[in-house]
Amino acid sequence: LMMVAEFFRRAGWEVATEYPARMDELLALVGAERYTLIGLTVAGDDRVDGLPARIAQIRRGSRNKGIGVLVGGRVFVEN
Repeated sequence: LMMVAEFFRRAGWEVATEYPARMDELLALVGAERYTLIGLTVAGDDRVDGLPARIAQIRRGSRNKGIGVLVGGRVFVEN
């Protein structure tokens, strides 16, 4: 995500890099600020099944109901 954030910065975007450890912390972030896009990284196969539900939670809790979600990580590279 750090590399992706840097590309967005160079393209003129205002980028916030936060790495919440828990879902409630992430929901607090998107509920407090109107983000245009959020990036999620998934490293383990065990996290993929719950990803759609997590994205739905983020969208419900976001101040921006049209928030974009960018996903990446080892799981997507390998599959």
